[in-house]
Amino acid sequence: MRNTSPLLDPAITNYHLSMFMVKLKDSGYSPKFRAEIVRSARNAYKLQLERHKNGTRPLYRDKQRIIKDQQERGAGRIDWWNKNRGDDKFDTVLFVPPTPGGKLAKLIQAKERSLWSKGNIKIKVVEGPGVKLKDVLVNKNPYPTLPCHRVECPLCKKTAYTNPNTGTLLGGRLPCTTPNVGYQVVCLDCQENGLTVRYEGETGRPMVSRAMEHLRKLKSEDPSHPLVKHKQTDHPAQKKVTFGFQIIKKFKDPLTRQAEEGIRIFNQDPNVKILNSKSEFNHPPMSRIRIQK
Repeated sequence: MRNTSPLLDPAITNYHLSMFMVKLKDSGYSPKFRAEIVRSARNAYKLQLERHKNGTRPLYRDKQRIIKDQQERGAGRIDWWNKNRGDDKFDTVLFVPPTPGGKLAKLIQAKERSLWSKGNIKIKVVEGPGVKLKDVLVNKNPYPTLPCHRVECPLCKKTAYTNPNTGTLLGGRLPCTTPNVGYQVVCLDCQENGLTVRYEGETGRPMVSRAMEHLRKLKSEDPSHPLVKHKQTDHPAQKKVTFGFQIIKKFKDPLTRQAEEGIRIFNQDPNVKILNSKSEFNHPPMSRIRIQK
């Protein structure tokens, strides 16, 4: 009604009201509720027209009038967030984990009350929400992950160079098509001899795509590939060396993924042999020589 000029024929306003009622009907509102909306809106609009005619408040205000009304309205009003609340006014809020019966929150609240007289800062202790019942009972993904359809998949199927029996560090909860992950490639032959030899990696593509690249390099005996180098250096007499692929973690952004891989390479146990042969972009420098004094 405010978007229709009072100088127009009332039939035009009634037409727009009728179309609005049709929308409310299609949305599922009852006839009683729709009638109440029209009745309340007409009464409010009638009151605005009366104020407009007697000069109390124009129906359509310009910018200067809006600013003036806001200043007059705020001159004698105190916003609720600026009210002086006395002892109930707090300087900050501390959220604590939920515990049975709110025991942790009550202990911290009691300790905080005892400290109020010794300091100028009051902290409100609020217990955080617990686990929702729907998160326990409802299965957010009722459709199971489809089995891997690839003939060769280093993560799901046994090949001449890989063995999926090692599983993943995430317990197999992530499918082989998961993108944006950090991973490890472990030499299973060295593992049987009590040695830990692995390659640290990360990829933004589906993990199976990156694993298939490693598998193709092993098949082609690419001398520049770190896994092939390990085979030629540490297992020269063996025709085939078996490796196990493990997903370490899934990430949300590339920077965190790349930084985590660099940390894994840099902070390795001295007893673990790393097959990464060079530093990559955005990765920390790797020591090539270890000197013990």
